[in-house]
Amino acid sequence: MAVLELLGNHSWSTKIIIVLTALAKCYGEFWLILQLCGTNPLALSIATLKGLGNSLVTMESVGCQFKALRYLFDKMVEVAKCISEFEILPERYITLGLEAISGVKAHIHMASYWVIRSSATCASQISSLAALSSEQRHALSLVLLFT
Repeated sequence: MAVLELLGNHSWSTKIIIVLTALAKCYGEFWLILQLCGTNPLALSIATLKGLGNSLVTMESVGCQFKALRYLFDKMVEVAKCISEFEILPERYITLGLEAISGVKAHIHMASYWVIRSSATCASQISSLAALSSEQRHALSLVLLFT
């Protein structure tokens, strides 16, 4: 709810796009560091500055988690596209009645809320993955492999 209050009077599509942009930055930064840490000294230095240090292992150790986050992110982008397309559609092309339009807008509000809430959850998961030690990551990847 705090994110929604911060975004104030923006349209729902704008709110979602701002939130997804922030999530993409968070996800992309962590993914790049993970991917390049073993071969790039700059990535290793950034990992150390961010407190990841030597506990950062490989993409394989968190691959399942990243696959799930990527899938959720892709679905949130699809929802954002649908909402944006509806909001920019000129009114002359909307043949729905006033009651149907208000129903659609209610669904847009709910979908926007869930995209924003899912984004916050994804960011939390990324932060949790960054904080895990290598042993915890390995144990987590084994648990996910056998479930």
